[in-house]
Amino acid sequence: MAHERVVHREAAGNLNVSPDVDRLSRALVRVGCSIPTPRVAEALLMTERLSDSLDGRVPGLQRQAEFLAAPGSSAQWQVLMRLVAAGMLLNHLTGMRRDWLSALPGMGAALEIWQLLTGAANRSRQQRYPLTAAGWARFAQEFAGDSEQQILPGPWISPELVGARTPLDTLVTQAIHQPLPGEVAVLVLDGDASEQLERLTRTLSWWSRQDCGVLIPVWIGETKVPVTGTNASQVPCSLADTRPVTIACALLEAEAEWHQSMGELKCLPLIALACQPATAVAVESTAVTDWPVTTAVLRQPRRPLRPFMVTVNRPDPHWQHGDHEVLPLLDRYFADICEINPALRPRLASHIGATSAIFPISHERLGTRTGGSAGALLHHHEGELLANACLGNQMGINLLVTDESAGLAMLEPLLQTVAFARRQKLDDEPAPWTGLPLVSRHDAAAPEMTEALLSQSADQVRVLLIPDGNTALAALKACYGESGVVMQLVIPDGRVDSLLTPTMAEQLVAHGASCLRGHCAAEIQLVACGYLSLQQAFRISERLQQFQRPHSLVYVLEPGRFRYARDSTEAGCQIDSQIIDGLFPERVRQRLVLCDMRPEVFIGHFRRLHLEHSQVLGFRNHPVARTGRMPQANGCSWLHGLVELALSLGLPEDSWMSAAEWLSLQPRRHQF
Repeated sequence: MAHERVVHREAAGNLNVSPDVDRLSRALVRVGCSIPTPRVAEALLMTERLSDSLDGRVPGLQRQAEFLAAPGSSAQWQVLMRLVAAGMLLNHLTGMRRDWLSALPGMGAALEIWQLLTGAANRSRQQRYPLTAAGWARFAQEFAGDSEQQILPGPWISPELVGARTPLDTLVTQAIHQPLPGEVAVLVLDGDASEQLERLTRTLSWWSRQDCGVLIPVWIGETKVPVTGTNASQVPCSLADTRPVTIACALLEAEAEWHQSMGELKCLPLIALACQPATAVAVESTAVTDWPVTTAVLRQPRRPLRPFMVTVNRPDPHWQHGDHEVLPLLDRYFADICEINPALRPRLASHIGATSAIFPISHERLGTRTGGSAGALLHHHEGELLANACLGNQMGINLLVTDESAGLAMLEPLLQTVAFARRQKLDDEPAPWTGLPLVSRHDAAAPEMTEALLSQSADQVRVLLIPDGNTALAALKACYGESGVVMQLVIPDGRVDSLLTPTMAEQLVAHGASCLRGHCAAEIQLVACGYLSLQQAFRISERLQQFQRPHSLVYVLEPGRFRYARDSTEAGCQIDSQIIDGLFPERVRQRLVLCDMRPEVFIGHFRRLHLEHSQVLGFRNHPVARTGRMPQANGCSWLHGLVELALSLGLPEDSWMSAAEWLSLQPRRHQF
């Protein structure tokens, strides 16, 4: 019997403490928790009893989910159930909650069951699955029945789970940044974890006591126990005994090791749990009636401090009125935002150079504020590590800077994170993290990253092609006012003019497009999307003015908001049809579009427009070394635009250009 190894009473009624209770009590004292022995014994008794009864239910749930990819073994599911049981036991005894980070199949099931048993599940879950025989029957019937949305219980991390973070394949490099000071998170890894642990160990240099909490990696598998860190002599805490009491003591020992570390942590206190052959335990029909008792005996503490949503105080930026570079403006504004939001943990990650060179103001202020914390200012050649550092800091302020081509390595963690955030939104549980700005300098080689992000849902991934510094400032301010959104700001490289006033810039960010010259009802319309294309469009506009041809010039900042919505959620962020009709009226005789992407991508986003009389010029897979030469090399320069516009209006090709301009166009013209 489970209670026989926990405590027993003599005939006189005196309490005899078993070795398990004594060991757990001493482990609790090591982390500063002195708890009466009877209370420890009672909680451990209930935990062991429930764990044994649930061992018989896990294989049935696992078999029910076998149609899913990589469902995991019954033995692994049993160990996960006992691991979560140990965490719930410690939560109850210490009064401090532990969060869970894992992408393992079965982790969601273990958390679902134990949160229901201990009253920690959210209100909708408790109402749907009450702690009765009928409630369990409904839980078992609906388990793994929602594999598409993954909102109902199953072998996945549902958005409705409490204290479970985003389940990513790249979660291991986010983990060190997830817990805030005073928090504890448990990272659960599967059997092939050597490479993941090595990557996790490399991120330890970004951990500091000042702005990070405790992270405990737990490895579960049947293979050889992995070794962490560069010191191969370090031996993990390997447990063949996977009872909840043994796991609970190991977790407390690991927490104590974190608390005792001064300054940098050189290695990880890893816990290794061996998967033994699963043992099916017969469950009595009366076991269900005992479940409500656990709510009182193993009641879970409330989570302190962490707010429901991150709120950022956003001051007005220092607007520009002359020529400028965009990155220094973003540097100053990010430093200002961090300064007036001292409670929010900052992360500035740069892939294009050291933060001291790219963002000197932020580097100086954040270095002073965090006491030189290595986690606040990050520079690394691996874009994925930088992206995960910002994505892991979900309760803080982030800024991620990269190049267009180098940013491709960041796509996987970014897209997995926003996919889970979208599931949270569909479940009416919006992601709590504030918008993540991804600043990328325009690349003359290829717009691969921009086009990849444009293919995502526009309500979760926003792509803005920035024309000047004021628009960049307005976009960054808007990004920190959203939640669960990644916003890419494609900025021009080098010095640019202030093309828009502060008011015009804020309107452009709000509406996604704006008319910069002329009246939109003119018979000729120029449309630009991207800084390089806008410069070419301005030159075409000046030439048309010389020939007194009425026209308009419209700049498209955010093309993703103009396409047909894919579902009702995305429809909420799309541009209203009245605005589209006002900017792009049907009566336009001829429209010329210049874009900093492939023409096919732009056309696919603008099928709502009337493109019957439109010519679209853009990137045609001719990369160049210098950004300024991209339009000429790809047949989308202002001279190419004049030719296309003249031909579409039935005029000679060289109608609006000089003889020298016409001759300069000839050597490359027939390539397109």
